[in-house]
Amino acid sequence: LAHRGFSDQYMFVAINTQNRIVPMAMEDCKKGVCTKYSSRVSYAIPMEIVYLTPLLSWNPYSIAYNDDPTKATAGGRDGNTEETAYDGVDFNHYYRTPSKFFSGPVLEPDDADTPKAVVKVKNIQ
Repeated sequence: LAHRGFSDQYMFVAINTQNRIVPMAMEDCKKGVCTKYSSRVSYAIPMEIVYLTPLLSWNPYSIAYNDDPTKATAGGRDGNTEETAYDGVDFNHYYRTPSKFFSGPVLEPDDADTPKAVVKVKNIQ
């Protein structure tokens, strides 16, 4: 079993002997002496299935969405305080779900949990 992908570290190739796998053949010639090689390989590429929830479109406070990705953070806004609250949301700063929605206990933190815990967003509507 080996990593064989050019840019995907999670693509695996396994050499096997199953007859239902079509063999790949090659010929290697050095100084007029040719050697034929044949092997049967299987590929494994893990797939990630992403399920979307209604949270993607739920906007209980009618927070404005900005097409301009710099507007939410203009003037040094970082969402940490009410004075530096994001000015709406955009593709990179997408915080519309109320923090109360996530008030239950967290059993174990996960590496996939990349956003900030709680941020402030101006509600201009």
